Order: sequence, then C-alpha cells, then structure tokens
Amino acid sequence: MVSKRRYTSGDSGQSWQLLAQVGFPSTLATPVDAYGDLPGPNINAVVFTSETDGWMATDEPGPTVWGTHDGGRTWVPAAIPSQARAFDIDCPDGMTCIVTGNKGIWLTEDAGEHWSLEAFPCETGFPIMSSAIDAALQWTICFNGRAANTFVEKQIMRSVDHGETWELAAESAWARTPTPGIGQAPKHSISAMVFTSEVEGWIGEGGPGPVFLWHTSDGGRSWSPVAPERTPFPVRSIEAHDVEHIEVNTVGVWGTDDGGETWQLLATATSTLIPTPLPSPTYPVSAP
Repeated sequence: MVSKRRYTSGDSGQSWQLLAQVGFPSTLATPVDAYGDLPGPNINAVVFTSETDGWMATDEPGPTVWGTHDGGRTWVPAAIPSQARAFDIDCPDGMTCIVTGNKGIWLTEDAGEHWSLEAFPCETGFPIMSSAIDAALQWTICFNGRAANTFVEKQIMRSVDHGETWELAAESAWARTPTPGIGQAPKHSISAMVFTSEVEGWIGEGGPGPVFLWHTSDGGRSWSPVAPERTPFPVRSIEAHDVEHIEVNTVGVWGTDDGGETWQLLATATSTLIPTPLPSPTYPVSAP
C-alpha cells in the first residue's frame, strides 16, 4: 500500500499544488493538513471534463465511482451500485461518461445525475477499458485472464447504439483458429485505448517490446504497429486532443500533430529512469 496524492498545475507543469490525498492510517503515511481526502487506496482511473468537474474509478469495497465539482478537492460517490468494481472511465464530453467495470459498462448522458447499465459486451470474460466518441459510438476491450499475461484472449467490441448491442471488431486468438472475417487485435497486454473518430483509434501496450503503440483507421477491425521509438517501457496513457493531435505517455511523452505521420519527443522523465520495465496493469482472473 502506497500513499496517493492529487496535484494540479496551472502553468503547463512548471509548478504543482496539492489538492487531495488518500486518508491512510498514520502508521502508513503522514497526511498533510488542510487538504481533502481521495477515495482509494486503489485508484484505477481519473478523468476531468472541466477545471472543476471530474470522475475517479476505484475497485475498493463500497462506492467505486466518485465525482468532484471543485477541481478534485472533495469527492462524492456516484449513483452506481457499489458492488460494481470500476476499472476505467472515459468522458467524450462534459455530459457523457462511460464507466467500465466487472459488471459491465455504465453510461451517463447528464453529467452523472443518472446512470444506466448497458448490455454486457463480452462473449467471454468481462470488459476492462472503453473508449467513446459520443454516447452512441463506443468500443470496449474484453479479456479472460490476467492483463499482465501476454498469452491471453482479448476481444475488441464495438457498439453504435448506446451499448444496446455489440459486435466483435477484432480479437487476439492464441492456440486456436481465428474467427473468419474478424481482424487481429494486438496480442500483448493492453494498457490504453483511445478513439478519435468513428474510424481512427489508438492502443498502447502494457508490456515491454519494440512495438508499443498500435493504430486503426477502420473502426478497430485491423491494427498496424506504430513505434515513435523502441522502448522497454509500457504505455501509461494516450491523450487525444483531436484526430490530429495525440500524446502518448510512456517514460517521456511523445506527441503528433498530423495524426501519427510524424512524432516528436515532447517531454522526458525528470527523475531517475527505472532500469527495468514497469509492470502492466493487473485485473482479477474472473469477475467476482
């Protein structure tokens, strides 16, 4: 168990201000007075839709999705059943968010006032992360096994009707014949997925290897490797500002302003580089 604190920057990262912290027992971490408490301790995803409004996913017992309306200083539970473990959150706009968890995908179209459970998207296993262009057009990754294990079946599912129905877009088939007419998904551990349009999308790998970023231009049916630089470090996140402007956070930040045709190293790690690959995100073998 480690201490977690949330900071904010108003000057492009030149300086940072503490907003909130996980409230640990004093024997584990020393809290800083006068700052709010973060939900946790296991925080899986944080998304902000404005300077004040944001969402956080955890997989602790009790409320697992939390919202803030004061820039992250205080957090309140969302109206989602507490038994659902939350792995990922994506908000394509200020009103629309999807929460991915072991019970399925929850959708809000009114900034969290109401949530609805979509049809379960996975043929086997359960969803671990999702991306949405709007409330109707969504993708999710299903898996049946450990995310840190390379040799695991994964499916990329796509919905065009608010999650009422899902179709198989691509899969990673190990030790079996691939499904006819279905594209191949990246086979290594997947740590991030972002779609920027109904056809353009990006996937980041969570394991070491010379290829750590993948691109689709047909809505997730086929994927091609993209490698701004060979690296043993996994992708931590992908931030898409629009179709052309994408940033990939690994050890350092790579950016493109032409949809991935060319890449530039925007930032490097300021602390000592970790000499071994970082671990991939891990999820339970089966939904509890």
